[in-house]
Order: sequence, then C-alpha cells, then structure tokens
Amino acid sequence: MIELIVARGKEGQIGLDNKLLWNLPEDLKLFKEITEGKYVFMGRKTFDSIVDMIGKPLPNRTSLILTTQDLNDSLEVIKVSSFEEAVDVSGGDLVIIGGATIYNNLYQEADVIHISEVDFDGEADSFFNPDLSEFTLKEKKQYNGFLYTRYEK
Repeated sequence: MIELIVARGKEGQIGLDNKLLWNLPEDLKLFKEITEGKYVFMGRKTFDSIVDMIGKPLPNRTSLILTTQDLNDSLEVIKVSSFEEAVDVSGGDLVIIGGATIYNNLYQEADVIHISEVDFDGEADSFFNPDLSEFTLKEKKQYNGFLYTRYEK
C-alpha cells in the first residue's frame, strides 16, 4: 500500500526555506505512529531538513531518498533514482513524506492520503493542494491545533 502524509496550512502551505512552518507535538506523534516501521520516501531536500532538525534519519523507518547526489553511507539510508525504484525496494509498501514536488507529482499514486490541516495563514514557499476527487474521506478527527483527515481511493 502506498500512503502519503502531509501537514499543511489553510492555503496548502507546507514549508518555508526547507523548514516546517509550525511545531505541533500531537501532529509529530501522529506522523510517527503512521510512519514508524515503514519505508518512507522523500526528496533529498526533505531528507536534509530532517537531518538538520534531528541530526540523523528518522529512527525506526527505512528512508528511501530520491536524489542523484551521493549520500553519506554512514546514515544508513537507501538512495533511489525514481519513485518506481522506491516502490520496488519497499515491495510496494511505503509512505511518501515530501517535499512539495514529490507530493504534487505523486499524490495520485497513493492509496491513502493523511492530511493534517493546520490553522496557519502565514508565509510559505512550498504548497500542496491536491485534487482529492478520486479519494473518499474515511476519517476526520480534531486535535489540538489541527484537523486530521484520512482519504482512501
């Protein structure tokens, strides 16, 4: 199963200068619950921002990084050259975690989309506003600071 997880503001804002726009512990906990123990697929800039933030790849997940650049072998991640390669490596069971270009180009490949709608109206330089007409709303839950929605094909 291919999943996509994203947190976005009122206008689809997801980042600024390759950084998160907010710090919501409950959303980070939900992200961990959904992604832990799975393959996570991301672009190099998203990977770099994670390493900048926590000093290492996401623990208890296998990181598949879409890049043409060499990666530090000590980081124990897998470099892939395409989404199709990531699907092959993961056996078709992975979570897309960003960034904007990957989200916007691949969301239609997802079987499940998890969206945290954050009450944020500020500046951003990356956005994700998918057409969810092919998806069905399956779950909606209000948390402190965001609304979680789960869509399925």
